Amino acid sequence: MKRHIGIVFLVLAALVALLLLTVTYVVDQTRDIVLITTFGKVTKVVDGRTPSQAGLHWKWPYPIQRVHRYDSREQTLSSSTRQLQIGQKINITATMFCLWRIEDAKTLFRAMENVLDIDGKIRELLESEMANVLGNVNMDRLVNTDPNKMDLARIDEEILERVNRRTMQDYGIRVSSVGGLKRLGLPQSVSKVVIENMNAEREEEIAKYQADGQATADAIRGRATAARDKILAFAQRKAGDIRAQGNAKAAEAYAKFREDPEFAMFLRSLETLRAGLKERAVLVLDSDMMPILHWLRQKPSLDVFRGAGAKER
Repeated sequence: MKRHIGIVFLVLAALVALLLLTVTYVVDQTRDIVLITTFGKVTKVVDGRTPSQAGLHWKWPYPIQRVHRYDSREQTLSSSTRQLQIGQKINITATMFCLWRIEDAKTLFRAMENVLDIDGKIRELLESEMANVLGNVNMDRLVNTDPNKMDLARIDEEILERVNRRTMQDYGIRVSSVGGLKRLGLPQSVSKVVIENMNAEREEEIAKYQADGQATADAIRGRATAARDKILAFAQRKAGDIRAQGNAKAAEAYAKFREDPEFAMFLRSLETLRAGLKERAVLVLDSDMMPILHWLRQKPSLDVFRGAGAKER
């Protein structure tokens, strides 16, 4: 009898556990958005991201009420590699990615009941808007030697705005970020044209820098020439002043030399001899050719000069 009571107790415990499973559900704070439908109609949404809504909840058993569980965490999705035609009728292959999360579970439930279809729908929208935006973009906004002319950030923002508007409207999903073109390919013929255009742009930049350098060099040379002419003019004017002063001094000396021409000739001859004997040399002198030798041969005495001085006194 006791054995039968134990079995009955276990059966009742199992039935209670099963009953509890059918009338309760748990909402995880880190990852769950739970949507409750009553006879197929949405009657309650419990978002685990709100602390007061996380934990154990009660419901009517199936088929009265049913639990639909969604992941509230941010998800990453990449588009497939597609060939697109951008501006200037150039074909490229491109891939992008986006980050998304569920914002409105009711809208998502009305749009699709199967959660597995979400990725496919978002990827389809991402690829469609990527083709629409890039179709109006020229190649120089994607690839350029001048980083300031590249416009990848604005292209990302435009695609993000378009995709997020449609996902929020159709599925209640918020796309928070769209990644840049992480892969960009070109056919061989297009690559050749792009390289030629890039080379032309570089040649244009080189010519511009050379012209700027030449203009700078000309300006420097112009300033240097003006400074040189100014310095030369000042030097010539200064030399003229010095020359005038020298001529005045020479005139004074010539005036004194005229008072005693013979003594002046003697001093001049000494200067000539001193200039000619700066280095060691052997000279054969002719007294008829060098007047100074006449003075040396005459042996002028100091009495002559003393007498001249006494006369002056």
